[in-house]
Amino acid sequence: MSDLLKIWESACSKLRDVIDNDDVFSNYIEVNRPISIDDKKIVLEVDSAFLRDWLEKSNYKVMIADAITLVSGSHREVEWVVSSAGTSEAVEKQTQQIQLPVTPQPSHPKPPTRDPNCIGMLNPDFTFDEFVVGSSNSFTHSAAQAVVSSPGTAYNPLFIYGDTGLGKTHLMQAVGHELLKQKKKVAYITTEELLNEYSNAILNKKTLEFRNKYRKVDLLMIDDIQFFAGKQGLQEEFFHTFNALHQYHKQIIMTSDRPASEVSGLEKRLVSRFNEGLSVEMESPNFEMRLAILRYKLAHQSVSIPEEAEHFIAENVKSNVRDLEGAMKRVIAYRNLNSNSQLGIDELRLILRDLIEEDQSENLTADAIRKAVCDFFKVEIDDLNRDTRIQTIVTPRQTAMFLCRVLLKDSSLPSIGKVFNRTHANIYSACTKMKKLYKTDEATRRNVESILGSLGRTAEDLRNA
Repeated sequence: MSDLLKIWESACSKLRDVIDNDDVFSNYIEVNRPISIDDKKIVLEVDSAFLRDWLEKSNYKVMIADAITLVSGSHREVEWVVSSAGTSEAVEKQTQQIQLPVTPQPSHPKPPTRDPNCIGMLNPDFTFDEFVVGSSNSFTHSAAQAVVSSPGTAYNPLFIYGDTGLGKTHLMQAVGHELLKQKKKVAYITTEELLNEYSNAILNKKTLEFRNKYRKVDLLMIDDIQFFAGKQGLQEEFFHTFNALHQYHKQIIMTSDRPASEVSGLEKRLVSRFNEGLSVEMESPNFEMRLAILRYKLAHQSVSIPEEAEHFIAENVKSNVRDLEGAMKRVIAYRNLNSNSQLGIDELRLILRDLIEEDQSENLTADAIRKAVCDFFKVEIDDLNRDTRIQTIVTPRQTAMFLCRVLLKDSSLPSIGKVFNRTHANIYSACTKMKKLYKTDEATRRNVESILGSLGRTAEDLRNA
């Protein structure tokens, strides 16, 4: 084992010389642990399947193998295994839920789908193959696929709600693409377009044509149903269209920025109809999923940016997938115009200044949070870095990790890990646990909010928790 450690430490020394980014080295190289070595391979251990799979596909696999060959004098392949330690279970579960689509190819602009069986136009990129699935949207994705398998009977209507830019329209149109393959007649329209068409039909005395147009389809998709609010004439017309389609088991899918019951000005009978089927929420993606989406989008365009830039974008552009993609395009454009750019943190802050979520805790530091936590729990700051599972230390440590994660501006998992001398997997596990306890356990909530008060913060500052 001593020979194995010596070889690995020597290889790391060589790798440190060629990898001039300390964060990359500590987050992707130093976290590997040597397990075994023979004449043909060296086995390294990491804390998550996500990191294992990423390393297998990255250029670092070749770099690590070359370093091993150089220091040992013999060529060896590199193999990774995932640690079975309990601290990595949460990350393992999380990353297994992130399913990257099929291997992407260079993208080219494609015209909207025009099909004789399609009323309206579908985005050719809004397919299931182009949709990245993770914990925030897996249930909605499954519901949409169930609709494809049994349109009109599985979940009818399917009501998808959530903030803008999360993929509601994408999933809805993915169903449309699949049903077009089945030679079904589908219709896609936004509420605004539907209102204009309905108004013109009344003006031109063509309401019968309008009704027939949308009551003879197999799938009706309507975007932004919240704009039905206050449109009494349109609501009346849609109520009868809905009933006609539902009676003959024709599928209806709608999207909204909120649940139907929260749309003011929407008739109760429509809310009742909408709730007859399945209502599902699209949630904002977490860091791991934002990073997976970003990497897929980059690969789709056959471009790459430094890992540090990937992490910065995924950490700071949190609102929705649309802004994430916009940030990526802006960074790529900037680099293309500035070939000497290294895309450092200061440059990225400047490029993305209007997309980055500004944090009110400009002057808050990890040390201040650690001190406040230790004062509250009456433990020493050094105790937070002790390798112990004693609960009187574990609870303060996990509380401090959680508050660093949600309060600090640059609170990536690796950066917090450095503060507490823990891996990013440890930090993820602790934060996931504390987030759940904060929402479900009264004592934990009181403790956290007391500490927030000592820091001059309130529960409002946990909006990203």
